[in-house]
Amino acid sequence: MRQFGEDHGYASLLIAALLGTVLSLLSTGYLFATGNNLFHLGIIGALYDLPQYQNDAFIQSLRHYASGPWLILSGKDRTLTVDGLFFVLLFFSRFLSILGFLLCAALLGLVSWRERLVFASVIATCSIMRGLSLAGGGGLFIPEFTQSEIANGLTLIMLYCLGRRNLLGGIILNALVFFTNAFFAVWNALPFLLVTGYWLRTGAVSPRQAMRQIALASLPAMVIAAPILVNIRSNPHCGQPMAVDYLTFLTQYWPLHFLIWSNSLGAIFGLAVIVILGAWGLCLLRPVNPTITLSSLAFVLVYGLGILVPMATHNPAILNLHLLRSSTCLHIMTSLILASLLTRWVLSGDRLERRVLGPLLLLAFCSIRALVPLAGIPLAIAMSPRLQRVARHGIERRGIHAKWLAVAVGVLMLGLWSLYGRQQIATLRLSHQQVRTWTAIGEWARSQTPRDAVFLLPTKDIRPHAPAPYSYAGDSAIFEFTSHRQVWVDFIRGAAVMWTPSYYSEWNSRIWPVLALKTPGQRMDYARRKGITYLVEACTGGSAAFGVDGLCVYATKVPGKPPPSL
Repeated sequence: MRQFGEDHGYASLLIAALLGTVLSLLSTGYLFATGNNLFHLGIIGALYDLPQYQNDAFIQSLRHYASGPWLILSGKDRTLTVDGLFFVLLFFSRFLSILGFLLCAALLGLVSWRERLVFASVIATCSIMRGLSLAGGGGLFIPEFTQSEIANGLTLIMLYCLGRRNLLGGIILNALVFFTNAFFAVWNALPFLLVTGYWLRTGAVSPRQAMRQIALASLPAMVIAAPILVNIRSNPHCGQPMAVDYLTFLTQYWPLHFLIWSNSLGAIFGLAVIVILGAWGLCLLRPVNPTITLSSLAFVLVYGLGILVPMATHNPAILNLHLLRSSTCLHIMTSLILASLLTRWVLSGDRLERRVLGPLLLLAFCSIRALVPLAGIPLAIAMSPRLQRVARHGIERRGIHAKWLAVAVGVLMLGLWSLYGRQQIATLRLSHQQVRTWTAIGEWARSQTPRDAVFLLPTKDIRPHAPAPYSYAGDSAIFEFTSHRQVWVDFIRGAAVMWTPSYYSEWNSRIWPVLALKTPGQRMDYARRKGITYLVEACTGGSAAFGVDGLCVYATKVPGKPPPSL
């Protein structure tokens, strides 16, 4: 089997990685200040150092958001353009993932220029790497930057090191994973042990060599992991008891990462299909190097633990390993396997593989997720000698039809990609408009309201099957970063309970009453009772202090004037 460096080396690797990165970003687009960026922006702005936040439990909890990239970037909004920074970080994390895929593909024998360029194009556009993983909700190729996606690429590079019997590199890479996303590094322990155990058992690595590499890697790995361990250890809230059973909180907040029964049957079935397709692909690839096979098995076992652990314990430290979210790795491994197989077929000299199996797998794998199960058709043909004979006989007698099959697949894929592109562009435009709106409101609030002002913003229940938000459905993550003004509550802030259990009482006592308010008048009455200074609401008339794009800010008390009526 060919290995990395034996054919064209670094030039083809880097060029293919850049090509894949650009194609992938064109596919997903770029979003800023959405979702979990709420936490990241608070850290970059170092809001916890501002006097108006000294008693804000949520903002203070961000000091203990134990992820290395954000520890480094704390307070950097004073020297960096944050929007541009997030795009650079997204580009870097995507490049790291594509590079990791290419390196692991080298373990499967794909190292030539053509192979790498085709593989990078396929992996950049495959549907099961877009969005979130099924039955676990882990981030794959998503339009916004979060630190977890850096861990995807680092994990793949770690697996490549293991495949080359470089235990030293594998340990250091997993320390970097820990620095980025600690629970991801815990998942990686099992593939590391399985692959290392195989090398020791077969004699490819001697016990003495293994001990030497582990010893050499220990000090740099500890240095890399130390900032995270220190941050966790310094958290005075770590390990504190909660006012409610932890499983109850997870059910209230975001159960998809933790509880298999909270995921839909469709998502569970879809993930099972992905795992089966990966196993079929491995049977067809017959890799000489066992790393990808053993790692895939290891991640299936990790996910199995994620199913069982909540049934055995409600311990927050164990549940916070997000084991069910390791479905991310199942998507990644199957994508690697099928992209490698598709590359072989597309470049094959065999007419059946090039003209029939390749186009069929391309259609199923690189269009939309709903068609992924159809990948079973070309895989079944490839695994069955009888079906192959039938297919080859059809090609020999009607060879021209095989060419038209490839043309039909191309036309159908263009149509599906056009539909997906229009939907993606509409989503991106809406998100960018909402960010501009909330930025404008934040800038007004920063310049026109007292420093200790508190805002009640539209919020939404993010759980599966939750009702639609009561008013403006946009993501307000940018508001607090821009305004430097406190926000009363937001549903997504509940994640802080995972590292600051004491925050649960405040979040729980605020979010459900706010979500229960049905009318603008009810929300205004609530804001007055709680001493909230401003209410942000869909414009309903009355005397708004500020308004933009149909969203208005109402002062709950105006000196010398009657309170506004909504």
